[in-house]
Amino acid sequence: MGREAVIELLEQRREQHLAELVEWTSIPSISAQSQHVPDIQRACDWAADYCRAMGMKTKVHPTAGHPAIIARHDAGSDAPTVLLYGHYDVQPPEPLELWDSPPFIDNWGSGEAVGGNAEPVRDGMLFGRGASDNKGQIFAHLAALRAWFEVGGGPPVNLRLLIEGEEEIGSPNLGEFVEAHADELRAKWAVVSDGPMLSPEVPAISYGLRGLAYFQLDVSAASVDLHSGTHGGAVPNPATALAEFIATLHNPDGSVNLPEFYDAVVPLEATEREALAGLNFSDDKYLNNLGTPGLIGEEGYTTLERRWARPTLEVNGIWGGYTGEGAKTVLPSRASAKLSCRLVPRQEPNAIEAALRQACSERLPDSVRWELQVFAGAPAVLTPTESLGVQAAMRALKAGFGADPAFTREGGTIPVVADFQTVLGADPLLIGFGLAEDMPHSPNERFRLECLFGGIRTSGVLWDELSQLS
Repeated sequence: MGREAVIELLEQRREQHLAELVEWTSIPSISAQSQHVPDIQRACDWAADYCRAMGMKTKVHPTAGHPAIIARHDAGSDAPTVLLYGHYDVQPPEPLELWDSPPFIDNWGSGEAVGGNAEPVRDGMLFGRGASDNKGQIFAHLAALRAWFEVGGGPPVNLRLLIEGEEEIGSPNLGEFVEAHADELRAKWAVVSDGPMLSPEVPAISYGLRGLAYFQLDVSAASVDLHSGTHGGAVPNPATALAEFIATLHNPDGSVNLPEFYDAVVPLEATEREALAGLNFSDDKYLNNLGTPGLIGEEGYTTLERRWARPTLEVNGIWGGYTGEGAKTVLPSRASAKLSCRLVPRQEPNAIEAALRQACSERLPDSVRWELQVFAGAPAVLTPTESLGVQAAMRALKAGFGADPAFTREGGTIPVVADFQTVLGADPLLIGFGLAEDMPHSPNERFRLECLFGGIRTSGVLWDELSQLS
């Protein structure tokens, strides 16, 4: 019995799959917040138990941070080996007041909820933190794999499954973990579903991810907050110094103003620009989906080129002084900002750090102190579109969604994918099932049910397609 029987079984289990995913997304596995360490373990155990129940050899491994799961299935020495990666941790849900329904639901269907009692499934979508990023997308594979075990004793490939719990904080321990378990995880391809399709009607396979360099800049002066009337105009204001520094980080044309920032950037080829321009993408629709009044960016590039193929620098958060209700006339002793750069191929996170440190040294006044903390760094990734694995993934996507997939790039970062290439020798197959309008990292994150079920069908076909390439 082959994939036809698998697909038939998957179609019969839609309601069951949805209920299982709701159960998993109800766990607030927020990796950035220490009070959720027990929830991280619960979400990890949920996935590990799911893998064990279907018949995979499964082990939860401790790391210096949150635990990682390795599960395996062996189809035979003649079958190719494939790595499947995902993460069970999620972003913080704040600000909670902007959610239309609670980000984490307990006891689905009973009316009980964390923060309210709205149903998580409505308007053809599942709402909740992690619904799309990444529990929903990796669950699509778990559901399909379970059907393969029930129908045929497992997928027709040697499968290595890696699910981590630190992706949303930059995977600080995963690179070392992959190196330590390289012999166990080595594979021909690495399947990653942690990104968007082009539209609900058009699936996509991404051939590139941007890299990441993430920092926190702390600026300080006096040892405590001071009376702004008594000391203002004489003692330096860290908030002002920080704001003035941030204002220097972009040029009038929208480009990043850091030393040698673009030196390693390879210009986009004319053929790639033509291919991106030929995709069915509308600036107006993009604006409407996001609710923003206008677009900005580096001059001379389209919206897709800016999002997918050009480097950026963004302020992710800024704070200092008094921000509570009413007035408090203080001169803050400290101000901070979180800054992130998305990188393109050949840009190195260490070089970006050096450039930012140089800018801080040259542009911040001597009257304040500054400290730069490095939170995460990962290089960009490109994979050849003509590879046999990519072609197999394209056939699976067409079978899952009923349409030819588009080639896209992804503006986000999955830090470990570069390690899959360099440490494991695995070519990435980036087949996301989400949508850009799923609002990952934002209030009201959601996952379209048609994308969930299409992703499950795609996974049901994918393992058979890859097995034929051995």
